[in-house]
Amino acid sequence: MSDKTLLRKKYTALRDSLDSEYREACDNSIAQFLFLSEEYSFAKEIFVYVSARSEVDTFAVINRALADGKKVAVPHCRDGLMNFYYIGSTDELVCSQFGIPTVDVNKAVIAVPCDETLCVVPALSFDREGNRLGYGGGYYDTYFENYKGYRKIGIAFSEQISETAIPTEEYDIPLDDIVTENGWEE
Repeated sequence: MSDKTLLRKKYTALRDSLDSEYREACDNSIAQFLFLSEEYSFAKEIFVYVSARSEVDTFAVINRALADGKKVAVPHCRDGLMNFYYIGSTDELVCSQFGIPTVDVNKAVIAVPCDETLCVVPALSFDREGNRLGYGGGYYDTYFENYKGYRKIGIAFSEQISETAIPTEEYDIPLDDIVTENGWEE
């Protein structure tokens, strides 16, 4: 078993073990740190994953960004590629074959990031250099390689921050910042 596979198991179990009340309090703190940031204020568009299972909840981020008049786009993966599509409400989300909320690409408009885009990224773990341990599909790294010039931040519970370096490959692209319930990580 590879180092990344072992780390994925470790951080999935760790995140899943967090108490639901604790996770909810952290979700709220993470969202508030994000909303009060210059990065959020500057962004005209928010590209954000739709949370599932024990991930940091993003529904408050989606709803607040829409209420603030920002364009919101969420990811959809198909045929080994990920693209983002605009939504006007979380009511437009449908359940994917993996049980993850996503968009109906037949009814949504594809989004292309610009320099006023803030991309909020999930992961199982992040290190202090902005490297992320994703789920193993390479969707985000491929997307980041194809589209450049915007801010990419990870959101996570503080327990997901690795004090040791996440193993990386040449195609892995680090994030600009990470936000936990304790604030913006240094």
